Amino acid sequence: MATLFDQIENQIADTQSTVHHVTALLAGLDNRPQDWEYTGNVYDSGPYSNAECCCGHPIRYMFEVKDTKSGCTTNLGSTCIDHYKAYRPCDAELMEKHLAALLEKQAAVRKAAQAVARQEKVIAAAERYKALRQQVEDRHWANRRASRRSPYDVWAIVESCRGFLPLDALAYVEHTYVRACDSVKWIEKQVARMERALEL
Repeated sequence: MATLFDQIENQIADTQSTVHHVTALLAGLDNRPQDWEYTGNVYDSGPYSNAECCCGHPIRYMFEVKDTKSGCTTNLGSTCIDHYKAYRPCDAELMEKHLAALLEKQAAVRKAAQAVARQEKVIAAAERYKALRQQVEDRHWANRRASRRSPYDVWAIVESCRGFLPLDALAYVEHTYVRACDSVKWIEKQVARMERALEL
């Protein structure tokens, strides 16, 4: 448990860190932060980029600001928005809105990509299922043509009411399951069943 002395030390350290960042930010904006306006452009430099805020610390999200006097541009990081707010509150508020919108868009893109990946997994499992199901079908009817009795597991998959498996797994799971993980689980279970049947 932190003592009062520890808490005071931490507060001092936080204050020193803030002063350092603000001083560096002011230097990066030529000690005229009120003259640097937000252009409305925000970029995601990626998680492993070498991008830096004008205060010198590494950043991922870059907010472009322009010197209204010289026309020069530089970038602010999201951490410095709070410090910049004291000089241009409206611009800082707009930065926060743009960052929220960007993060929301990125989350939607990730969600869509995950959905595609899950569906691709279902399709891959269904292709394996389809190949095995056709093998079971061919073996059963070859036995019938040769007047041989198919093993029970083979016969059940093709002709029985309770053990019958459809030829198209995708059509079945699309009408039966909502979650892709449940579809894959069902398909993989039936694939294992058909593999055992074909070993007989």
